[in-house]
Amino acid sequence: MSSGPRRRRGAQDGLQESLLGEDYSSSSGPVSVSRPHQQQLIVHQPFSVDAFIRCVVESWLALLRTLSRCLQSLLGGGSGLSLSLVQAERLEELQERLAVPYDGANPAHQEQLRELWGLAFPGQPCEALKTPKWKDMGWQGEDPGTDFRGAGLFGLDNLLYLGTRHPVLFSQLLHKTQGSRSDWEYPFAVAGLNLTFVLSELLGIAGSSPGKLPTTAAGRAFCALLAESDTAFEEVYCAAFALLDRVWLARKASYMQFNAVLKEVRAQLEAALQARPRNIQQLQQRLLAS
Repeated sequence: MSSGPRRRRGAQDGLQESLLGEDYSSSSGPVSVSRPHQQQLIVHQPFSVDAFIRCVVESWLALLRTLSRCLQSLLGGGSGLSLSLVQAERLEELQERLAVPYDGANPAHQEQLRELWGLAFPGQPCEALKTPKWKDMGWQGEDPGTDFRGAGLFGLDNLLYLGTRHPVLFSQLLHKTQGSRSDWEYPFAVAGLNLTFVLSELLGIAGSSPGKLPTTAAGRAFCALLAESDTAFEEVYCAAFALLDRVWLARKASYMQFNAVLKEVRAQLEAALQARPRNIQQLQQRLLAS
């Protein structure tokens, strides 16, 4: 992890600059042409047989590619791992989401970052996306967009999931309210991005093409959890974040020991997954007992 040490402290200076989103609009449908002293005429685009055929062929090819990937998953692709259609579809969606980079110029990505601000600093409007106050959440600098290199947009998605679905845990981890803490704490936001990357590597889905089956033992065990929930990754992520904080406190760790703590968390996650839990709840219980 490349973040510099962060001492626990209070709020920083105010907001520095505004960031205005862009509004996009489009029109479709028939083109209307007005002529003086005549009723308005509607000019329809001519029907193109060639375009229609190309559209049908492309649709069938896309369908065949999807069926081929699903069939490969069902047959195990030579790996001995057999997935249902639901599991194969959820795995492919995960792989696609992991491949999306964070784009600071994308209004939708900016809005997600503002939503995260609202979870971390309720009652304080986010008037700028570059401000020293982001450091209070555990980002490396004034612009969080520079920290997404390893985790991409999915890293932001995971932090949002933690904040919206597990707000109590989110608050405990962000504000470090549990246990006797170090003077130099791990940075919450960057730690979350590291967990997204480490977990995707552990499961063997980081950088893999859509439809490719996991090759790691932990990844193969994780696929069983996909049958239960379409948010299996996010729930494992939240359990991993809680585990990281427990290991941190148990080791009485300080900032310079973060990588060692992260390595231990990865090892415990791997062991818990290789025990092939039947569901997320059983995985959480194994992690609590470890």
